[in-house]
Amino acid sequence: AGADCVVSTGGSQLLTEARHFRKPLLVVPEPGQYEQWINAHYAVRLRMGEMCPAERLTGELLRRFFQTRDGYRQQPAAEDGAATVA
Repeated sequence: AGADCVVSTGGSQLLTEARHFRKPLLVVPEPGQYEQWINAHYAVRLRMGEMCPAERLTGELLRRFFQTRDGYRQQPAAEDGAATVA
């Protein structure tokens, strides 16, 4: 909750937690883990952040993401859904 942003693989639980806390994401899907690629695609589509294949991740790309990450903070808070489920 206290992080400025998240750089991680594309697991659904972590991406959901990042969305809840409105944290910018740099998603690096694990090679061969197709569900992570799908999750990364939707993270970009929802303007939660960016994605980068692991083999293309560089220090320069990380620096650029850290400099532009605040542009992804303006996402509306995700719906809680607990009241609907209850």
